Formats: sequence, structure tokens, C-alpha cells
Amino acid sequence: MIKKFFSLIIGFSILSVIYLRLDVSVLLDFLYKANKKLVFISLVLLMFTQVLSAIRWKKLINRESNISYLESLKIILATSCFNLILPSKAGDLLKAITLRNKVSRKKSIMYVLYEKSLDFSSLLLLMSFSFFFVGLNQLDILLGGIALIFLLFFSLIHFRWNIDFSNQTLLLLKDYNQFSFKLINTNLKNWFTIIFVSLFTWSLHVLQFYLIFIALGVNISHTHFLIKMPQAIFIGIIPITFAGLGTRDAFILYSFSEINDPEVLALVGMFAFSRYVILAVIGFPFLSKNYLKVNQDDYYE
Repeated sequence: MIKKFFSLIIGFSILSVIYLRLDVSVLLDFLYKANKKLVFISLVLLMFTQVLSAIRWKKLINRESNISYLESLKIILATSCFNLILPSKAGDLLKAITLRNKVSRKKSIMYVLYEKSLDFSSLLLLMSFSFFFVGLNQLDILLGGIALIFLLFFSLIHFRWNIDFSNQTLLLLKDYNQFSFKLINTNLKNWFTIIFVSLFTWSLHVLQFYLIFIALGVNISHTHFLIKMPQAIFIGIIPITFAGLGTRDAFILYSFSEINDPEVLALVGMFAFSRYVILAVIGFPFLSKNYLKVNQDDYYE
């Protein structure tokens, strides 16, 4: 509870510093003049990413639970409610509960962790592109290099290791390695589909923000946007504040400082957070005992 409160304080403190310096009338003017069609298309893309996530979740757990695509979508939307109040989209971990009576507790968590690793790997791949552009500042090169290192780690973890670990943390890592190796070799075609869906989903997340920039009348360099926006999204899912509140906004203001109107960047940050709110509202009706009722007896030991 203390950590959650501290996280909330950090987020609102950063937002206060940002928004107290803005001209509210200018912000409202940009909001009024925004291209409503592009905003709507961006929101449609947001919902489409949830459909893609549902397709991925169904394909991922298909061997354990033959749920329908609609049922999978309900699970995705239900967990979105918790992503609003938990940092780093930690609400996704509650998907493990939906696998009760299907697999062991440990294996259900492995499925969720594997899905999270796909998200991070896809975003890291998008971030790593900055490492190959010439004339970038040191921060871009540093973030691109870090992304490449972690991407390499996530790649290596999918190959079988023949190492005996004694440390408990490393044993968990080896269990994850064996789980992912088996998942790939069971159905390689299905695994490639999951990888493609993950990359496509995060590319659409980036596209949503591009449409918002265009909707607000901002002419922005495509290269600069493709470098900075994945970084901003990644900063937003680091477990510091709820739903990236404040940290993502500050990074957007810093990364796109060449835009003369900070009100525009504030609106982009508001759009980023509003996506969590919209999905939480839509997913609220699916928060039922069928999905998120925690009962330890529901798991096999």
C-alpha cells in the first residue's frame, strides 16, 4: 500500500510540475481544433490492438485451454482495469487466474510471463532501431544499445540451456527457459504467428501516437518520431508510477522539445493515459468471478 501511495505521489508530482506551466486556454484551443477523424481512427486502432492481444493469448494457451476468441477478448479487457492502477501493466499477471483448473499455478504464471516477455521484446526491437541511425545524441545511442542487449538476452533465453543452477532465482530462469523452449518446439508455426502478432500490435501502438500528433497539426520528422516514441512508451511501462502517469509525460516533453507548443505534448501525454482509462471502463463489465476471483484451491499444487 505504501509503495502504491508513493507511486501515485510521484506521478501527480511530475504532472503538477508539467501542467502548472501550461496555458489552459491554448491547450483547450488545440483540443478543439484537433482532427476528430484521426483521433477516432487512433481509438479504433486501440481497440484493434486488444483484439490482436486476445488472438495472441488464445494461441498462446491453446494447448491448455481451448477458449473462444471472444472469451479471450473478455479476459484481455478485464485485466485492463487493473492495468490502470498497477505499474508496468502488472494487471496482465491476473490472466494466470483464468487458467485455474487447467494447469499448475507455476505454469500459469509462466504463460503470463512469457506473454510479457513478448511485449518487452517487441518494444525493445522497435527501440533498438535508434542504435543504427547516424547523428543521434548519446541518450538515443545508449537506449538503443541497452535495448539491443536485452533483446539479445530475450532471444538467448529461448534456446535450451544445459546448465545446473543452485540459486533460486536462476532456477526460476531455467524453468522459464525450459518452458519457452518447449512452447516453441511444440508448434513452430503457431509460435511465429504469436511473434508476428506481438510485433504488429506494438507497431500499431506507435502508430496511434503518430496519428495524434498529426491530428493536433504537428509536422514531425518520421525518423525522430520512430526513435523517440518507442522510448516514451517503454518509459511509461517501467514500474514507477500508475499507468506511466507523469514519467511518460515528462519524457515526451523532453524528447519532442523542438515542438514549440508544450500544450500539444501535454495532450499527447493525456491521450496516452486516457487509453488506460478507456480500456478500464470497457473492461469493467467483465470483472466477474469467472475471470478474476482469486482462490488458491483453484490451482493444482
